[in-house]
Amino acid sequence: MRNLLIFFALTFFLYQNILSQSGWYWQNPYPQGNALRSVSFLASVANRGWAVGELGTAIYTNDAGVTWQLVELGTTENLNCVFMHSDTQIFIVGDNGLIIYVYDNGGTFEITFQTSNSIENLRSITSHVNNCLWIAGDNGTILRSTDMGDTWVDQSTIYSENLYSLNNIECTTAWVAGLNGFVMNTTDWGITWQVKATPTTSHLFSIDIGTFDYVRAVGNSGTMILTTNQGTTWVTENCGTTSNLFDVFNIGYARAYAVGSDGIIVETTDTGEPWEQRSSGTTTSLYDIVI
Repeated sequence: MRNLLIFFALTFFLYQNILSQSGWYWQNPYPQGNALRSVSFLASVANRGWAVGELGTAIYTNDAGVTWQLVELGTTENLNCVFMHSDTQIFIVGDNGLIIYVYDNGGTFEITFQTSNSIENLRSITSHVNNCLWIAGDNGTILRSTDMGDTWVDQSTIYSENLYSLNNIECTTAWVAGLNGFVMNTTDWGITWQVKATPTTSHLFSIDIGTFDYVRAVGNSGTMILTTNQGTTWVTENCGTTSNLFDVFNIGYARAYAVGSDGIIVETTDTGEPWEQRSSGTTTSLYDIVI
């Protein structure tokens, strides 16, 4: 089975050795304790990874997560998503239109604040090997770049739903999901978007493409929906939980994982028939999963 890496929020202090030391010290998780909202690794460079979260928190590992170091990005905005475009090029988005590009120069980091021309909270970013990047956020915000973020173009959709997740395959095709069961996609670089009727009004927090036809989304109260025909029809899957699901990851069409509140992890190895719960050892919310 492939290794899974899942990030969650732990927000407590422990006080250690008050007789010999003064002040409070992070004990778990080290080196910080703000909620982490997103994690990114590359399958080709599995030892390097990033995670980001509240109050500008960013941490980096170069030993497959055995140890982590804090990276000072120069912001206290909440960071909502990180995506490793390559082992040296990292994109991060956050509240109030924040886009950060990080270049990993052998362990030292060159940090650039890119211009989004947006004040919306940006929730999701993804990219493709051909340097096509997409961002989704509140009030129907969708941004696209073809020059590694030097310029970002607003896709100017007519929809105003908050968009929590975006996933793309190749440069032409992208899917987004958000509040009230909202899902739409494009197959022409974002020139036009097609809203897909879904069988739910639950908020959808994650959408992921397994193949061109095979797309799954998850959200509130264990909501999980699947299309195998590019959104023409959807089925509601029974994943065996009523916990909120915050992220889903498909491996092709047969295998998938989802994580969420109460430490929930569910897995299918046979196209959703059935879904089975896996023990996480925590009741803390799990926000992101990479494989």
